[in-house]
Amino acid sequence: NTVVQTEKVNTMFVFPKATASSMNWRNNVFYVGDGSSVWWDEAPFLRSNNVYFTTAGSRLGLSPGSGDIVADPQFVDRARHDYRLRASSPAVNAGQRIDGYARDFLGRVLSGAPDIGAYER
Repeated sequence: NTVVQTEKVNTMFVFPKATASSMNWRNNVFYVGDGSSVWWDEAPFLRSNNVYFTTAGSRLGLSPGSGDIVADPQFVDRARHDYRLRASSPAVNAGQRIDGYARDFLGRVLSGAPDIGAYER
């Protein structure tokens, strides 16, 4: 998944501990801007191989998990809603294989280590 939030909201995500224990977050890009934040309680749920990016004034309210990256995902053209990754993106080949997922959002076949996010480069 690729989740992009650019309009001002207080918090992008909040997951209370009661529901978080059954969640597994892998291979997602979270791009948060305009003073908002990605946030959830430090609950015991799996998160790995995600990319988190917050612009100036925004906040990452969690501890990164195994294989997580805190960096600009380097979209092809965020302003024009082209969320594919540039070749230089830290998300390229940084994902984790997940059983049952063989194609990206556009139907392209995943090969080798998948890219993080909705689009395979």
